[in-house]
Amino acid sequence: MAHTRQELTREDLYDVVWSEPMSTVAPRLGISDAAPGKICRRLKVPRPGVGYWRRKAAGKRDRRPPLRPLPPGTEEWRFKWRARSPQMATVGPVAEQRLFESRIENKIEVPERPGRYHPLVQQMRVALQNQEDAGRAGHPVPCFGIEVSRKSRQRALRIMDSLIKALESRGMSVSLDSARGRTLVDVRGISVAIQLEERYKQVEVRSGWSAWQRVGTGQLALKIDSWSRDLRQTWADGKKQRVENCLNSFIVGLVASAEDNREYERKRQEREREEREQRRRIEEERRREAQEHKRVTEIRQQAADWDEAERLRSYVAAVRSALAEPDGSFSESTKAWLKWAEGYIAHLDPLPDPPAIAAKWWEEPATEPAKEKGRWDSRHVGRWS
Repeated sequence: MAHTRQELTREDLYDVVWSEPMSTVAPRLGISDAAPGKICRRLKVPRPGVGYWRRKAAGKRDRRPPLRPLPPGTEEWRFKWRARSPQMATVGPVAEQRLFESRIENKIEVPERPGRYHPLVQQMRVALQNQEDAGRAGHPVPCFGIEVSRKSRQRALRIMDSLIKALESRGMSVSLDSARGRTLVDVRGISVAIQLEERYKQVEVRSGWSAWQRVGTGQLALKIDSWSRDLRQTWADGKKQRVENCLNSFIVGLVASAEDNREYERKRQEREREEREQRRRIEEERRREAQEHKRVTEIRQQAADWDEAERLRSYVAAVRSALAEPDGSFSESTKAWLKWAEGYIAHLDPLPDPPAIAAKWWEEPATEPAKEKGRWDSRHVGRWS
């Protein structure tokens, strides 16, 4: 990823933080959402308060405090960072979703009274009630990724109701996996599991004997069930932060996780294609090596047969000369033997059928039907089996 080194003076930072929300400034600077506030405090740069951008969107004009000079003797400090290239910062589904969620009109609100729950949240509500009832009997059941105490149940349902409605309004479908007790979000064809959990603590309870009981703290955490270590996976309650105020950021995290999974799947398929191609090349090389070995074996055998046939022809010629009568004729037994010997030599010699040799050698169709060599039967003089 290409980076360029940039810097801002106090005056530049002052103009930036009063021109657009920090949730928009931070991604462009390549830093976290909380970093601009820390930098402004360090440089003593006044920044907009809570509700400023909402009031500005409604047409109200709040007073903008002036940028006061630093105390005498204070060294001028410049904020320096390595910003991502504009193309990487503004192109892609994650950047588009981050820009969408940063707009004031798209802020997700979690009402104290949600009214009518989403049908999926109704199922979650029933599942949580069943879990509580079954838990008394020692038979816990899954609750679609929600694990909260009874005290935090209504708050958890309100959060899930607002989140699911916001996801569907953004074109992301939500479903409940009853088999595994999960809540799944479909982000452009990629299924991502989400969880809403409460932090628990162990409390000692004395009732005749000491015992430890798991008690909910009321602190909730919204999580993305992802294996990636490079992406944010948890949005939890803190000293100032509430999960209700993190739903827009959580949706950006969902898109980032889905795109990360998509990229991982693309690389996995690419690796599989490369492995298949490598196996195909190996098998092709093995086939060629086996074919070459077969050709070498055949030519060696053909040369040996030809050499043997030539040697036998010389021998048969010598026998013919030695057993010939004065008038050039042969006895019946000699004629039978000579016929058998010539037939065997013809069977052994590979040269009389060159088209078949070439076809067998290069595995190409012969110009004429190849004559299949049969087995020589020595029991029948001059006869093939």
